[in-house]
Amino acid sequence: MAIESNKYSDTYPFVIQILFSENGLDWSEPRDAYIPSTEGSKAAAPGIFETADGRLALTFQTDEDKAEKGDGVSVAKLIVAGTKCLALLSAAAFSEAVDLFPEEYGAYSNWGGVFFDGNTVFYCAGTKKGAAVNIIDLS
Repeated sequence: MAIESNKYSDTYPFVIQILFSENGLDWSEPRDAYIPSTEGSKAAAPGIFETADGRLALTFQTDEDKAEKGDGVSVAKLIVAGTKCLALLSAAAFSEAVDLFPEEYGAYSNWGGVFFDGNTVFYCAGTKKGAAVNIIDLS
């Protein structure tokens, strides 16, 4: 499970954390999966899925790349774990975040939804140019 957490609200309004469960009833303590690169920035609206080779991937929106903060400048990003071992997963286990939409979509891409099939990510979001879909191949 991926959650939007205010664990570090004195520095970051929201960060992305992950929790694990073997049975859906008993859950691990939350682990940091993504903390914005700049203080005062948020990482929010997470989506989570497992790749065809068993790694976890997360989508989210963040305003970390802009001086102004908020949804009007937040952009959708993707990170993928470099390991399949759940015990090793933490923020350090994930790839560098990549933007899911090119800049030509405008100032923002947020409140997205994600669908995953095999090695293909379908990510839909609102953008300055209207609703958009990006298809990303992770193979």
